[in-house]
Amino acid sequence: MDYGYIKVTHWLRKRRGYLINKKKVYRLMKDHKLLNSNRLIQRQPRLWVAGTSSPTR
Repeated sequence: MDYGYIKVTHWLRKRRGYLINKKKVYRLMKDHKLLNSNRLIQRQPRLWVAGTSSPTR
């Protein structure tokens, strides 16, 4: 499944008419192994202009 628990909660509420909490949907999806693993965000190193020091506040 390509949807997170928040999108699924929204779909269940709006399209199906269920009154369900997002925490309940999270637990159900976790129990049934429907959650995607966390994606790691790789940060880009900062590029500074040559000859200047890092900015100070």
